[in-house]
Amino acid sequence: MGYFQKLIIADKIGIVVNEIFKNPSGYGGIYIFMVIIFYGIQIYADFSGYMDIVCGISHILGIRLAENFRQPYFARSVDEFWRRWHMTLGRWFRDYLFYPISMGKFAQKLGKKARQKFGARHGKLIPSYFALIFVWTVTGLWHGANWTFFIWGMLNFITIMVSMHLEEGYAVVKGKLHIQNDNLVWKGFQIVRTFLLVCMFRFFSRAEDVQTALLMYKNMILEWEFAELLQPLNLFVGMTLQDILIFAVAVVAMFTVDIFNERGQWEVMKQKTPMLIRNVIYVALIYALILFAGGNNDLIGGFMYAQF
Repeated sequence: MGYFQKLIIADKIGIVVNEIFKNPSGYGGIYIFMVIIFYGIQIYADFSGYMDIVCGISHILGIRLAENFRQPYFARSVDEFWRRWHMTLGRWFRDYLFYPISMGKFAQKLGKKARQKFGARHGKLIPSYFALIFVWTVTGLWHGANWTFFIWGMLNFITIMVSMHLEEGYAVVKGKLHIQNDNLVWKGFQIVRTFLLVCMFRFFSRAEDVQTALLMYKNMILEWEFAELLQPLNLFVGMTLQDILIFAVAVVAMFTVDIFNERGQWEVMKQKTPMLIRNVIYVALIYALILFAGGNNDLIGGFMYAQF
């Protein structure tokens, strides 16, 4: 499954992502909007696929590694997204940065002053805000020591901080509107909103520099031509029709597995599936890798997270 995600999904859509990010001023708003969605799919398939490969090889050798992804694109908030994405790194930052800083003398002193001036709730939140500044600064710089990653980190920090700060008011508004947390429409809205926010922040983590990221935001908002929506295949710049169809089927398959995993049904389904059918599926996946791996000319090559 890891090789399938990497070679059939990430490497194929990587052609489009590389082409548009190489010349962002040459493409209109719908292309810019779609490429950041495509990049979200690429980085997920590449990185979670890489982790599946590592975990699978380790399992063969009798070593069980910690879970690193838990269906992050089903998260309902940015904070939850980061508890599901690259979980081992997140836990490291939590244990070695967030807790020591938020429980340190200076942060607790800030919390005490906030409690006296603004009440108990702010007294609890201020040390967390203080620690999160360091966590997200380091997270950004860990990915790359430049302004693009620093801004990306700050965008995540600000979103999480504002969400924490408005949590009580948010609950009041939901109560007045009679919105239930388990309502399917509301859950769907939260998932789509979180996915789009995370993708939009990634302009800064993917673009070459801050100016390019800002240019792409500008083009995405101002340079729309709705006629382009009538030719959706043109959005897959550099891909053949065959590759587009293979990519689409593969993405549907990947997210179908994620849906069953999210419901806790995937392992049960695998166990209930007869051995013959399971082996036919495994062989089909291996043949798909042999026949369809990579783009229409050559593999993109390498793993995206190798650079960090």
